[in-house]
Amino acid sequence: MTAIGREYRFYSKLLLSLAIFTIGLFLFIIIYQGYHRKLRDAESYTLERLHSIAKTLSVEIDGDVHKKLVCNYKEKDGIKVANDDEDYLKIQQLLQRTYEVNGLQTPIYTMFYDETCSGETGGDALLFGVSSAAPIFRHIYESPVKSHQESFDKGSTINEYYDKHGHWLSAFSPIKNSRGEVVAIVQVDESFCGFVAAARKLAIKDALFALGFLSLLSFGLLYVYRMIIFAMNGINDSLDMAVERKTAALEETNQALNELNDQLEKKVAQRTEALQTANDNLAESNEKLQAFARIASHDLRAPLRVMSSFANLLEKKYSTSLDDEGQEYISFITSNSRKMSELVSGILKTSLLQHENDKILEEVNLNKIVDEVRSNLQDDINRLNASIKCCELPTIRGHRTDFIQLFQNLISNALKYKKPDVEPCVNICSKMIDDGYELTVEDNGKGITSDAMQHIFNEFDRGDAKDNQGYGIGLATCKRIIKSYRGTFDVQSTVNVGSTFIFTLRNQVS
Repeated sequence: MTAIGREYRFYSKLLLSLAIFTIGLFLFIIIYQGYHRKLRDAESYTLERLHSIAKTLSVEIDGDVHKKLVCNYKEKDGIKVANDDEDYLKIQQLLQRTYEVNGLQTPIYTMFYDETCSGETGGDALLFGVSSAAPIFRHIYESPVKSHQESFDKGSTINEYYDKHGHWLSAFSPIKNSRGEVVAIVQVDESFCGFVAAARKLAIKDALFALGFLSLLSFGLLYVYRMIIFAMNGINDSLDMAVERKTAALEETNQALNELNDQLEKKVAQRTEALQTANDNLAESNEKLQAFARIASHDLRAPLRVMSSFANLLEKKYSTSLDDEGQEYISFITSNSRKMSELVSGILKTSLLQHENDKILEEVNLNKIVDEVRSNLQDDINRLNASIKCCELPTIRGHRTDFIQLFQNLISNALKYKKPDVEPCVNICSKMIDDGYELTVEDNGKGITSDAMQHIFNEFDRGDAKDNQGYGIGLATCKRIIKSYRGTFDVQSTVNVGSTFIFTLRNQVS
């Protein structure tokens, strides 16, 4: 037998033993819980039964007669035989009948405090009154519990307790006179030992049954185990032969693969050379494109500044000579000049993004970045009474300007596209992932429709925005920044609830 076969047999036997042990433990737990559940059920049923008996007797016993009885005989053992007093005999016979009808094993008795005759209740010791057995009149009840004093006027049940006479369950109920005063209580007891013994017998019976079941199950599992081992031996022999054939075939295949690898290495070298040439050409094209963007942006800005300046001069010198329509025309020229300048700036930033990322990486504290963005947008934040909440953010390697632009675009969008009459609220949080961090920027704004979500990251696409603010560059720039850090950028949004922008930042190496 091989080492692997011996190891397999060892672990399979261990697994079988653990399975049998687990099943046995499970059966033991079920039996143990069943035993205690039967005890609890027996206790609950008995207490209800005792309380019902006590309540019935407390109603049938005349409180005035009982008070008169204990007030007439103020000495211990003042009544030694039930026939000594007619009132005592009547109550004793009632208790005796109840005792016999309910098949009780412990006498029923009444108890009172010595202050009963003075019209007071309570006291240091309870005294026996009438008993269904031989009189123990005015003997001290030596095993009072807290419930006697706390619930003397309303009655109660007494859960499992012990005294020198045994293990008991009890219930008592107040006896009242014609004036509604509590003059005594009637208490009914039952030994709990009988229930314990019955539950133990049943538990032993269940345990023997479980042991028999576990034995049969063990024999069955052992038989199945031996059959499996026998079958596995045959399978192992077949596998050994198959492995020998496969090994021979694999050697032939490896030889063919070595020849193919040689051919592939030659082709890879040729493709690498061609790819390097293409990369050089692409880098040259990118440099020309960035240069064109700078020149075009500069040439566009010059006439825009001139147009804006002359529009301002026209407004200052001739505003009093123009009517409302003329003033509106000047306003159109000024506002659209400003918008055109902002659009040119956005195009320039977008075109130079990759060039800026060619700088050396530095340590960037994102908490400080958010503070700086908050300062940049302070006027809008104060005007809208907005709140910008930020959890503890990480410090990463990157470019500071990238993250100022990223967070400023996201926060300014949250302020810009807020819900009417709702104060904007932005929450920024982060958590660690396998090779970096995941950050979320959540707002309570208007949200984005499902149609707009499909193309919201396209440049110059403003989704379903209805205002004249922005040019659809911000989110495209954010996604491009995160992509340059080998991260992902996504959004989840619900209309009239808000949007959550989720992006990942991978660890950078300088």
